[in-house]
Amino acid sequence: SGYTWLHIICSGIAVTLIILLIVIGNFMVIWAIITDRNLKGPQNLFIASLAFADMFLGILVIPFSLANELMGYWYFGVIWCELWKAVDVLLCTASISSLCLISLDRYWSITRAMSYSRQRTPKRAALMIMIVWCVSATVCIPPLIGWKQPVQHSVWPMCNLSDDIGYVFYSSIGSFYIPAFIMVFVYFKIWQAAKARARKTMNRKDPGIADNDTESSTEQTKALLDHSARDTTDTADTDGGNSTEAGNGKLHKFQIVEPKQNGNPTVLDKDKVKVKRQGILPGITRHLFQKNRNKKKVNSGGSDSKTPDYMSADKHKRKLAKARERRATLVLGLVMAAFILCWGPFFTMYLISSFCKDCIGEMVFTVFFWIGYCNSALNPLIYTVFNRDFKKAFQRMIC
Repeated sequence: SGYTWLHIICSGIAVTLIILLIVIGNFMVIWAIITDRNLKGPQNLFIASLAFADMFLGILVIPFSLANELMGYWYFGVIWCELWKAVDVLLCTASISSLCLISLDRYWSITRAMSYSRQRTPKRAALMIMIVWCVSATVCIPPLIGWKQPVQHSVWPMCNLSDDIGYVFYSSIGSFYIPAFIMVFVYFKIWQAAKARARKTMNRKDPGIADNDTESSTEQTKALLDHSARDTTDTADTDGGNSTEAGNGKLHKFQIVEPKQNGNPTVLDKDKVKVKRQGILPGITRHLFQKNRNKKKVNSGGSDSKTPDYMSADKHKRKLAKARERRATLVLGLVMAAFILCWGPFFTMYLISSFCKDCIGEMVFTVFFWIGYCNSALNPLIYTVFNRDFKKAFQRMIC
């Protein structure tokens, strides 16, 4: 093979550690998704698909790549050579395409939050994963049915990547460049959507208005409406309000609760609103929201607005949701950056070497080839460090 014994031993140990990290790390990701109730969401099925491809890359492909590299020839026969190369392309393409699917899922969940959350069922997620694997199969199958250069006979049996220019372009575009373009474009759109959402949130706040007063007024009114919506009697008196029959529905009067600057809510009798029971939420909500927008109150310095317990809980939930969204976007960005840094150089060298064999040194090509495999070990590490749910699940497994 041309390597010294020291090089063979050191390389063997290093790659074996990488294989163990790939197999164990991705198995833990899959097991966490299966067993942890916090990771049962359909979106994590895409991560499971990625981990599955990476794990079997570490089991079925990389050990034979290591043996082929260190021995300098292919020991395992012609049939397994062809199957091994096909499995290599299949798993690498499925891994990369799963990353692309994860980025699309993140984009849709941000830009079409309400509609997409209803559509993202486990069955639809499984269908999308199946499509990814079918597309990956279309990239790996052509050499098995004849799209390859004739085998060149040599003293020692060899099993190298295809050097057919047409297939090199086809596989590189399908395995890397199209998914990479989609991921970069989608992540840019995610960044734009996040900026637009932040700008919209800032514009929604009127300067000089105490946020706690605004939110408290809205939440207190929502609580009053929730109470009235649960009322099932023919007549009801809620905080001085009353109800009468009107057609098939009921007309209800509600009093608007406004918080004072000292935090004590006041009932404004003059602002009673009469709405039909069946249309209660849309109508009353629009009225109160508009009233709340027009009612500008300046918060006096040094006085704190006290919010009810349900307001604090709701605000806490929103903060948690925003924090989780930021972490998910960060994790996606790191995974995408790792993917491009690991696989980008290899596929660039692979394209160049197909029509200019002497342009790329053998050692340079080998280094980039193995850096691409390292991407399968990085994904579990990124999830462990930056995803709180996976981190807790891994800690429970280890401890």
